Amino acid sequence: EDAGRLLRLQTNSPLLISQLVRVASATIAWNATWEAVTSGKCTEPQLARLQAAWDGMDFNLDMSRAMEMERAMTLDHFNLLADSAEKRAKALDDLADMAEIGFSSPPLIRGTALRKVHAAVWSFAWVRQDELRSLNRWQQVIEFDRAARTNSWSTVKEGVSALDDDIGWIAEALSDSERSKMNFYDRVRYLFSGVTFSIGSHTTRKAMEAETQRRMMVVALALRRHQIRHGRFPERLDTLVPEFLREVPVDLMNNKPLTYRLAEDGSPLLYSVGEDGRDDGGDASLPTATKEYRKIWDGKDAVWPSPASDEESQEAANRK
Repeated sequence: EDAGRLLRLQTNSPLLISQLVRVASATIAWNATWEAVTSGKCTEPQLARLQAAWDGMDFNLDMSRAMEMERAMTLDHFNLLADSAEKRAKALDDLADMAEIGFSSPPLIRGTALRKVHAAVWSFAWVRQDELRSLNRWQQVIEFDRAARTNSWSTVKEGVSALDDDIGWIAEALSDSERSKMNFYDRVRYLFSGVTFSIGSHTTRKAMEAETQRRMMVVALALRRHQIRHGRFPERLDTLVPEFLREVPVDLMNNKPLTYRLAEDGSPLLYSVGEDGRDDGGDASLPTATKEYRKIWDGKDAVWPSPASDEESQEAANRK
């Protein structure tokens, strides 16, 4: 309950790193809440408080706002670089540190020539070109994120899955994103926007998965409350409205309501259709291309997990 409140307090944090940490924290809190929901030891009022703690957030929307803030901060950053030799020197030190640990390529011109000549020419002739290229990078990421939020993850997924990774995706969007693909002139003038850009489609995917998982959490809590109050699970999710839910949450993977039905034994089956947007009937098994199971998104469908049976627990223990 306190973890949910903490996540809510971070809603308006405008920095991308803060939202990424928030998503990671949500995963930890999600696991703890799942144990409370499936334990059968919580009362209906306790579950209602848990549901209230998790309700009313949107990780996906908050991540998109942080992206827009990063774009605005990029504009301020280049203005500072253009106006202050001290800021440029500090930025060059940071660039060198990043290159030393492998997070970016080193500047083509180095040492005294970099600081006394190259930086001076850059601030006079190329700062706005470098700035525009950095802003265009962010704009590509933001427009991709908007398309995903407007439609669904599965509708935009194919555009990036054909490429090797997110670096490939952003490079395709800008044609010359990586330093290794630039000519000499571009490597000189793109002093700061030529570094590796680590924000890409994976940021949007993580936020959409976290938000869909949060919505599943709210629904699972509502289902358990319905069972306690009425002695059974409902046959449809819309039965929970308005007593336990304001509305049936949407699955961000396909932009349709979360999928739910009762199994033959009366137990609930709640799931998202997963990253491919295809409903496999609540099949949580691994696709053939996947090596191992680490999280619910690794399955064909992202199924709200049930506690392991005694046989499954024993089988897992034997594998160890």
